[in-house]
Amino acid sequence: VPANAFSYAAKTPAEALNMMANAIGAMLDVDSETQTITDVPQWPTVPWNVESAIPDVVLHDGVILDFNEKREIRPTANAVFVRGEQQGVAVKIKRAGSAGDDFAGDVVDKLITDNQAARMRGTAELANAGNKVQNTIRTKVMADLPPMRPGMLVGVRKGSDVFKSVCDAFTISASVNDSTGAVTVNQNVTLLRNEVAV
Repeated sequence: VPANAFSYAAKTPAEALNMMANAIGAMLDVDSETQTITDVPQWPTVPWNVESAIPDVVLHDGVILDFNEKREIRPTANAVFVRGEQQGVAVKIKRAGSAGDDFAGDVVDKLITDNQAARMRGTAELANAGNKVQNTIRTKVMADLPPMRPGMLVGVRKGSDVFKSVCDAFTISASVNDSTGAVTVNQNVTLLRNEVAV
């Protein structure tokens, strides 16, 4: 990022980091154990590559405690113009193998200062386009099922349905049984995937 291309005011350091991540189509992954913050792409596996990708973890009926689903209607797009401001670049990003003729709204951000930043942001914009299915799943935390992290590709076997989605968010909760003292640790994950046309 060139000098004087980025500044912020009236934001906490965490808000500033999040603003920088969003500018390039990334999100923050906070690891409390190592006390590190990592920028990860909003879509490490883009929707059009999910079918051939290998999931990081697979959930099945036996470990799914709650399962909710909702559909989100979004405009389609296979191309987008991404540009910076005074010191930025201007780039047309198009989905490989497409005509690149269905445009998302233009993106302008002062942190689009090189082609890599433009490509990352444009890829995120195109991945976010099109109808989506959002699943919220509650499952356990176990030795062979550690907490899922944002960006992980999750395979789900629910009844006769089998699909893969990207982990968008997660929370961890714990409870103690009053009579036995047993501790139960659960995780709630939000997954996002493209709606399959029928």
